[in-house]
Amino acid sequence: MAKATSPEKTNELLATIQRSTSSPATTSPDVSQGPGQPTESEHEQGTKALIYFRPEDRKLIRDLSAFLAGQGLRVNDSLVIKSVLRAVRPGDELIAAYHEAIKIDRRRKRPQSSQ
Repeated sequence: MAKATSPEKTNELLATIQRSTSSPATTSPDVSQGPGQPTESEHEQGTKALIYFRPEDRKLIRDLSAFLAGQGLRVNDSLVIKSVLRAVRPGDELIAAYHEAIKIDRRRKRPQSSQ
């Protein structure tokens, strides 16, 4: 059976908790963080994104996953997409890929030709 605590003891504990949470934290710099380790800003929470992929898009992701796995890397779909975003550069190839993607995007209405 648990021992009942007195209201006075409970109030003391609550006051201690409130003082410790309301006072600014004083921390010393982390000396264990060496070069190549992510900084605090790199640990920011990302935002969720819901993206619909057609079967041919999923096949491209699987093919890239297989290629990276063949290089000894452990990947998932999210890492494949992030890697591709970091590898692509603005230019003619990106514009061509955009035009190819827009042809199969059902959310876009085809522009009506002016007569």
